[in-house]
Amino acid sequence: MNTELVPARAAKLPNSLLALTLSLSVCANVAAITLNPGDIIVADENAFGNVGAIFKVDPACGPLPRPQEIISSSGGFVDPEWVVLDADGTLLVSDLNARAIYRVNPALPYPANQTTVSSGQYFVQPRGIALRSDGSILVADNNAVGGGGAIIRVDPSASPFANQTIFAQDGPFVDPAALALRANGDVFVVDWHAGDAGKAAVIQVDSTGMQKTIRFEWDSLAGIASDSAGRVLLTDPMGKKVLRVNPASADPVSGVWQEYEILSEAGLLAQPWGITTDDAGQIFITDYDALPVGGAKGAVIKIDPATCTQAPISWGGEFESPAGILIVPTPDSDGDGVPNGDDACPGTPPGAIVDFDGCSIDQLVPCAGPAAGGVWKNHGKYVSSVAKAAQDFLNAGLITEDQKDQIVGAAAESKCGKK
Repeated sequence: MNTELVPARAAKLPNSLLALTLSLSVCANVAAITLNPGDIIVADENAFGNVGAIFKVDPACGPLPRPQEIISSSGGFVDPEWVVLDADGTLLVSDLNARAIYRVNPALPYPANQTTVSSGQYFVQPRGIALRSDGSILVADNNAVGGGGAIIRVDPSASPFANQTIFAQDGPFVDPAALALRANGDVFVVDWHAGDAGKAAVIQVDSTGMQKTIRFEWDSLAGIASDSAGRVLLTDPMGKKVLRVNPASADPVSGVWQEYEILSEAGLLAQPWGITTDDAGQIFITDYDALPVGGAKGAVIKIDPATCTQAPISWGGEFESPAGILIVPTPDSDGDGVPNGDDACPGTPPGAIVDFDGCSIDQLVPCAGPAAGGVWKNHGKYVSSVAKAAQDFLNAGLITEDQKDQIVGAAAESKCGKK
């Protein structure tokens, strides 16, 4: 971890909260761990004497602070920092000092539930991790490729010792450390020192690996995520802040983000790190140093984006440096990133770009006729409807200008709506 990002320790836990830690209960099935929608998964790189662990926190289990249930520890772990959920219900974990990505099966006992997905090769300090729609894994490594950092693509179907390729490198990269995947295949990357005067920056990398700096003035950044409206959420450890940016505010020429807002500042926050959202849009963060109790430190804190209020969920216990975090989503049968209960267009084909209601352009504007029913009046009406939908996707930041032109061009060359 870059020590320049580490602020002073937080104040000790108030007595009212300290008393609650004494009521810690365990809601665990020791034979196997089941991941349910709403469960909080946390990667702690220093738990159990710097061995590291993956924990499950059930937000509805027991009194506060919610207990931490061990999913995996020991084994190959050295510093497990970030974690994502695969479609098969297993967890993919980046371990920066093991120089590896591990797959963890929560249904098996640990440490036997760890298998190596990728190791060595380009990895020097693999950190941020994201899963693409094609099943490949993108990993931010802040010291790869001669120390300049890179985004590395991992093919999990190949040998774990020969399955890496460089997705993006050089350009503005200095210390790429965390990333968030967009629906259109673009990646937003947090780089600790790529900004002006060594400040933190966010860099956009498109689906081909091309890079563009889109904001570069923050003193520090750590975690990054997107909310259901496509806005970008960021943690600022040194500023003790949670930030929100609307990519639609970007300058039309430079692409640089023009506006951001502070959703939450200080309060319980001491060194906010990982960030994610649940199905209801509530924000959850890990904080390295919040709410210290005895020898333990770190916490999971919920932030209501409507009121900006903070609520501690889990602290003390076995936490030492909680970093990566995810919320187990409700089922998403078509894998488009929109839970079944919110999906207006079920059955989206694999890999299709969808809007925030889970609808692709082909589903919004079917070739056979308008989605509301009937047939197209003529071919021109079909093409104009596709053009409008594509413009809406572009305005929402879901596709690029080139992608929009390709979609409209394909519609114009189609036979849809022709008599």
